[in-house]
Amino acid sequence: MSKILLLIIITAFTTTAQWEIKSNGLPTNFIGFSIDAVDDSTAIISIVLQSSGFSTSSLFKTTNGGDNWIQLPSLSGELLVDVELLNEKIWGATDWGRIIFSDDGGQTWAVQFVDSSITEFMNYIEMFDENNGIAMGDVYAGHPTNNPGPALFLKTTNGGQNWVSVNDSAFGGLSGDTWRRLDFVSPSIGYFREMGGANPGVIFKTIDGCRSWMQLPLNVNASVIKFYDENIGITSNILNSVSRTLDGGLTWETFPSPIGWGNDFEFQPEIPQNIWAVDADYIYFSSNLGQNWVTETIPVGQLIGRDLIFTSQLNLWLLCDGVVLRNSNVNTVLSNREAAEIPSEFNLKQNYPNPFNPSTKINFTLEKTGFVTLKVYNLLGETIAILFNGVMEAGKHEVTFYAENFKSGIYFYTLTYGSKQTTKKMLLLR
Repeated sequence: MSKILLLIIITAFTTTAQWEIKSNGLPTNFIGFSIDAVDDSTAIISIVLQSSGFSTSSLFKTTNGGDNWIQLPSLSGELLVDVELLNEKIWGATDWGRIIFSDDGGQTWAVQFVDSSITEFMNYIEMFDENNGIAMGDVYAGHPTNNPGPALFLKTTNGGQNWVSVNDSAFGGLSGDTWRRLDFVSPSIGYFREMGGANPGVIFKTIDGCRSWMQLPLNVNASVIKFYDENIGITSNILNSVSRTLDGGLTWETFPSPIGWGNDFEFQPEIPQNIWAVDADYIYFSSNLGQNWVTETIPVGQLIGRDLIFTSQLNLWLLCDGVVLRNSNVNTVLSNREAAEIPSEFNLKQNYPNPFNPSTKINFTLEKTGFVTLKVYNLLGETIAILFNGVMEAGKHEVTFYAENFKSGIYFYTLTYGSKQTTKKMLLLR
């Protein structure tokens, strides 16, 4: 048996995030529901004002990075549970079971969808561009928790002029916590944790735009689900743990976490191992896709975080109860001895030295965290060594291959990374 030494250099990050209060023009006593932003300057929030025992829903918008907020006209008494902002166009999923729309920055509104015979509460809306979007509403068929469904999933391809019901699967029709229990990364690929029904707590996945759903092998009390892309996702579980997947939900790893009842996650653009999370107490940061968490310093005494959103790699918004926070310089610093940027491409380098005896180093780079296999083959195509088979984070990596027990000759090493694969040749000379 050959001796194989594996040395992995993983690019790790720490955070030096600086949070600022950006609440000028906002009331002081409100519950936050949803925030969306199109850039570092322009954002919209949906909140519920609390005053003298009464609650009223309101929309506020900023165009100067949160330095000032202006209240927008909204439909009287109707709460936008989830809000989407694209340039001057705004879509809202409301607690009246409606989808409303404004094409003039929130000055006037029109109803795009309403059918009280199907739903009286919309939880979620996601517009991937100005034409294509997905929305979800609660459906009560019989008892609201024991016999709900099928869940209402709506799809539009024309900006909401038509919303078409596309879910034919009769599984639990309630989200349980508004937009937090589902997430779509494209009009075709999405995830949903049902509440009630035959499979409470089970997470389902669709890859055909909600026409059919598959049950994933994770059954936890997830309070929030968030996916970076079709492969990388994370859930916050009620009993102080998180679960992550790197293969689209086929397999999961669970880690302890300080997060209580999680309210939201947000992945840093282009650096998905960096994740922020919020609950009713703190902001948390992980630099290794949820394995470890640190608590961030915040400029407020008490935090009830609700909704996070990045608008660029350096700009992060956070809607809380009673306050909006913004970090306009999310600075991630390499904690390795050598500072380097996350590589922009998958690259397998030629081993060095080559020819070699008895050992050689194999270097490669990954632009994203993913499942990696590195194998060595002989001229017959037989696998003679498996140098790595598991998850690696984005960054530069180095593996040392010891070949004391192998004969002189030509060998091949193959790196498989998701759907990508590349092979190089090396020469062992005794």
